[in-house]
Amino acid sequence: MIFENISREKVAQLIDIAKILSISSLTTFITRYPSLKKLIQNSKNTNDWDFCMTIGGVAMGTLLIEPNLSKKAFSQFSIGLDEYFPKWNLEGSTAFADLKKFVQKTVSLKIEYSTAIGLWIIWNIKHKMPNEEEYKAAQAIGSFLFSALKGWWDA
Repeated sequence: MIFENISREKVAQLIDIAKILSISSLTTFITRYPSLKKLIQNSKNTNDWDFCMTIGGVAMGTLLIEPNLSKKAFSQFSIGLDEYFPKWNLEGSTAFADLKKFVQKTVSLKIEYSTAIGLWIIWNIKHKMPNEEEYKAAQAIGSFLFSALKGWWDA
């Protein structure tokens, strides 16, 4: 029971961290990758970026902790995600499930997890396959999320 409470707190913490990362990283990424700027402008607002980056951040944070938790502890954390996502965004659970499927499929093609997460983010903003420049941006996004979230559980 104690871990369930800790797990729920950690879920809320991860989503908050991911939201902050999405908001704070936008300017840097659109400056470094002009094609992203066009995508954001075409989406008419930054909500797509914020939503997709937050989901991507949650996925990265989840990937980073899974090997370090027992199956029971990870299961409790996953239950906490399922409970908390609708409080944050009604489409959060669906998007997270979609990202997990996308990553599994993409990793089977020998693409790194972090790049797969970045590709999902761009694909869901653009609504079609990223081009070569956007692929490079996806690699950078995945690396950024990995670096920013490494060790988040212990914070």
